[in-house]
Amino acid sequence: MNENLSTGEPADSYAGQLSVVDQSMGFLLLIIFATLLSFYSLTINRRQLIYSQECPEKLESLPPVFPIRLLVGAIVSGCLSFFFHLALQNSREEGLTWAERCSAQRNLVASFLVLAAALIRLFDASWNQQLLSCGQETPEALPFSEAVEEDAPPL
Repeated sequence: MNENLSTGEPADSYAGQLSVVDQSMGFLLLIIFATLLSFYSLTINRRQLIYSQECPEKLESLPPVFPIRLLVGAIVSGCLSFFFHLALQNSREEGLTWAERCSAQRNLVASFLVLAAALIRLFDASWNQQLLSCGQETPEALPFSEAVEEDAPPL
């Protein structure tokens, strides 16, 4: 029998189901918040573009975008981890019909792929920031990477 993530109550109980729905609503609110932060970072990028053409002296006054993007990625990844865990619990539930089990397995795969995409984006953002902080456009000078051939095909 599945248990509620925070209380340990059986998820089959009314209180357990209500708690899972409440937790889901909370994580959805966090995703909405992260979306608003992402929108804010885009407005900063827009101002950077405008300032670079019209008044470069104002560029220094804009806040850095990377910490915002890193926060957004962390929030989204955490929320999607919760939803992946729910899908995993649902796929392991006893007494499902064949159609319910197939649906639960498809949802599990979809949840995994969405979580994987978010984690890849988070890794990519931090990797790119690491390159920029080292003043490098390529990873050759980074201490934790192997040299990459110039003519290697792109992924």
